Formats: sequence, structure tokens, C-alpha cells
Amino acid sequence: MYAGAPLALGALRHQKPDAERPYRLPWAPVLAPASFVSASLIIYWSGWEVVWKLMVAVVLGYVLMGISRVTNANPVHTPLDWSAAIWLWPYLGGLTLISYFGQFQGAG
Repeated sequence: MYAGAPLALGALRHQKPDAERPYRLPWAPVLAPASFVSASLIIYWSGWEVVWKLMVAVVLGYVLMGISRVTNANPVHTPLDWSAAIWLWPYLGGLTLISYFGQFQGAG
């Protein structure tokens, strides 16, 4: 989620630029991308022993979400906009591959 929060900030600023906010982050167009890169580096630096477990948890989460949507008794579902998340699988896959072939093995 540390990588997703700066993306959400940028998306919300783009979609509703004049919305009332109790706090406005100064330099958000610079800090949001820098935060995304920093979060990605933290994940990479944690090493393969952490990243593979993280990716298993992410895939398991999506499987559980799919099962929940299929077995939910509520006949009216809000449709999921998968096109908005088309970047997610290449990002996670790339981060996984880079971590696997990278030089960081984590603290263990």
C-alpha cells in the first residue's frame, strides 16, 4: 500500500482538483512519484525472501476477492474497472523478477 497511496493521491488530485480538503500536500506532483519510487525500492531492498511471500499474499488476496464476488448472495455488484489496474500485474511481475535476479537478499 505504500506504493499505492502516492498513485491514489495523483489520481484523486487529477479527478477532483477543486475538492474541499482539510490538508493540501505541498509539492504533491513531485512528492507522489518520488514516494512511489521509494516504496518500490523498499520492497526491492527487502530481498527475495520477503518479496516472494508478499507476491503470494497479493495473488491469494485477488483469488479471495474473486471467490467473494462469485459466492456473494448480493445480486447487484458494482462492476470492477480492471482497465484502471492494467499496470498492476506488469508492475508486480517486474518487481518480482527484478527482486529474484537482484543482489539484495534481505536481512536474513
